[in-house]
This record gives sequence, C-alpha cells and structure tokens, in this order.
Amino acid sequence: MKIVMYGNDSGSKFWRLVDPAKYLSKNGIEAYVSEEGINEYEANWADIIVVQSCTDKNGIAYLYQMQQEKGLKIVVESDDYFDLNDDSPFKEEHNLHDAKFVITQTMKIADLITTTTDYLAKKLSKFNKNVEVLPNFMDLERWDLKKLKNNDGTIRIGYLGSITHLEDVKMISEPVKRISKEFPEVRLILMGDPRLAEFFEGVPMEVMNGVPFEAYPAKLHSLRLDIGLAPLRDTEFNKCKSNIKWQEYSVAKVPGIFSPTVYESSSFHITFDGNVGMIAENEEQWYRCLKNYIICKPLRKDIASRAYSFITGTSKGGYSLENHITRWISAYNKLTQQVV
Repeated sequence: MKIVMYGNDSGSKFWRLVDPAKYLSKNGIEAYVSEEGINEYEANWADIIVVQSCTDKNGIAYLYQMQQEKGLKIVVESDDYFDLNDDSPFKEEHNLHDAKFVITQTMKIADLITTTTDYLAKKLSKFNKNVEVLPNFMDLERWDLKKLKNNDGTIRIGYLGSITHLEDVKMISEPVKRISKEFPEVRLILMGDPRLAEFFEGVPMEVMNGVPFEAYPAKLHSLRLDIGLAPLRDTEFNKCKSNIKWQEYSVAKVPGIFSPTVYESSSFHITFDGNVGMIAENEEQWYRCLKNYIICKPLRKDIASRAYSFITGTSKGGYSLENHITRWISAYNKLTQQVV
C-alpha cells in the first residue's frame, strides 16, 4: 500500500499525518507527508491520497480525475468543524467561504473521511456517509520527555493557546485574578499569543509567543507548570474538539482543569474530578479547583501521576499512537480491500 499525505501548516499536521505516517512506515506501509503541492507524479504513484484542509481547487480536480480513471482513493482528514454559521473563531478569516466550499466539496467526493471524535464524525457525515473515527494518540517518542521541576516557591499556572481561543480565555480571567490576589506566589504562564495577557491585568505572569510544533513538546516540558488550564465554551465548534490539551498536560505530568465541553465526553473513557483531572463549569468552579490544587500539593502530584500513567500505560494501549496505529491500517485497508 502506498500513501501520500498533504497537510496544513498547523500542529494538527503532526498529530494527524506526520506521526501516523511514521508508524505506518514502521508497519511496512509506504507512507509519507509530501512537502509539495498535489502533483501528477505522487498521484500516479500512490494508492491513497490523504488531504487535510486542502483548498487547492486544481489539485482536487486532478485527484478526482485520477479517482475516476485510475481508482485512486481519496481520504479527507478533518479535525475541526468549519461551519460559518457557528460561533467559529475562523469565521472572519479572508476567503474562508471559498475555502469552506473547496473543503466540503472534497469531502463529498472522498472515499473516506477520517476524524478525531464521534461528535465531529456525526457532523461530517452530512457530507459523506463513510466516516471513520481515528482518535488523537501520542507519539511518545516525541512527547514523553523529562519535565523540569519548579523549585522556586512559586505556583506556575499555565494556559497554552492561540488567539482563536480568545473567548474561551475570558472564562478564566476573573478566577485567575481572584486566585492571584489570595495567593501571591501564583505565576500565570501564557504561551501562544501575547494579546491574551490583557485579560489578566494585575496578575504576575510570564508571556511568550508560541513555538513551531517540532519544538513544542520540549517547550511544554520546560515551562515547569504546576497546573494547566483548558477552558472551552459550550459551542458547536468546541464540542467538535478532542482531548489533546489533556493529553499534552498529562504526558508532561501537569494536573489540569478542564471545561466539560469536551472532557466529560464518554468517548474518551476518562473519569475526571479526582482521577486524572478536574472539571470546572463556571467561574466559581474554576476558582475552587484552582484553590484545591494550590493548597494541596499531594493532590496535584496524585492526579498528575494517574494522568501520566493513563497516557503511557499498557491498559488498552494507553494513548500511545504506536499501540493504536492498527486503526489507521484497518481503515486504509478497507479502501484498498487488502488484508492486514
């Protein structure tokens, strides 16, 4: 089986294409992520083409031609829901209407759509009935690094996210300010977009830009976080998200607080609140969860340890992509009617 993948410029390219291609190759499948645009040579070589958020109209038209003439299989990989009628952070982007049209038309002609969650799969099924859920798993060779310890007497609370999460960040602004006044040892660590700092006036903080995804796992482990935050409003766009932030914090042994929007989903088979993380639904709950973590260091260590074990453990394969790559192999084999 020969697979060529075309990605976008975001971190999802690594989660959804680069790392799976690595483990597909380790299992004897010729798979790689192309750094070129869709082209005749690769389309003729491949059995399967995987495209992620592709807006190349000419390239998609050529793939469709090859699909009809050669039997090339087209897979659309999508980990977001681009419905412009929703409260989407991308709705103001230039030419997004054109991009949405190309993406959705590509979904309609695809032989398969692969995505991250059951909820998003149901949304995408209106474009194509053949949808396969391949959850996000971690390449532990990339992620499982040594965490630097925080030994300076501060409590480092982290939020890592881009400006697309502007409205989500507003949910934790007042609880963090309240905690900061009560516990002067608290330091807020913001990484992603410096503009987010304006919502935390008066809070001692460190603000830094994001880094390329290749450097992100090492950067996360170097931040010396004691607590991680992942607020998400209850919108359709956010409901289609996966539990990536929990995975990132957990592999770095950082206990987290999460909105129920995604993290209470039974799809992940995770029990929060005292097991592998805490859930906060409103400002008062965010404050109380933060306070519980701050005043009880053993609680932080206990939850972080359990979450890390859940990620790396052998029960049901943990969250190791290497242990779950057979799901990708099975999905692609169905398209080419090969036997594993």
